Amino acid sequence: YNTVGVSGYTNTACMTPTAQVPDTQLFLMCMQTEVSSPTLIAAMNFQPTASPIPSGYLKDDGSLYSAARGYGWTLNLGGQTRDRNLNPDQRLDTLVATSHDGAGTLATWNYNLPNGAYLISLASGDPGYAQGPHRVEVEGIVVVNNIPTTANTYVTITDFPVVVSDGQLSVKLGGTAGNSMLNYLEIRSQ
Repeated sequence: YNTVGVSGYTNTACMTPTAQVPDTQLFLMCMQTEVSSPTLIAAMNFQPTASPIPSGYLKDDGSLYSAARGYGWTLNLGGQTRDRNLNPDQRLDTLVATSHDGAGTLATWNYNLPNGAYLISLASGDPGYAQGPHRVEVEGIVVVNNIPTTANTYVTITDFPVVVSDGQLSVKLGGTAGNSMLNYLEIRSQ
């Protein structure tokens, strides 16, 4: 069989016989699939105000939630951002922490988002120090469950599916003894 494309259809594969077979009716078999790659909706880098922002990312400097901006924290974490200048990937070199004293503070980051299904990617760690145990919940689902990291190692979550049903993506950081961190977070359509 030969595989051929059919115009007007997305991701269509059709097979036709490669040779004539006597007394056999010639047929065309097609299968159409709708495959779309997720679209990046937002990419957030958690960092100090004056740090360089990675290309394609927005800056979150630990500020309180602002309806005008459409995102922010339930607690002011501006004093809990760091730029270590140790990792060449600026997304991993910067972070926001719920506390640097091991108190296990819990803070929620909210991002205005229409109701629907999304894919979330994030990193949690510190380029300069052992930290944790890290705890991160996205829309009430624990995605990082009390995992410690050594210096310059990260817990990464890629394309974790979540459903937003209240007009905001909610990410809870911390809540256990230790320092929980976020380096970056990406939101994609599902």
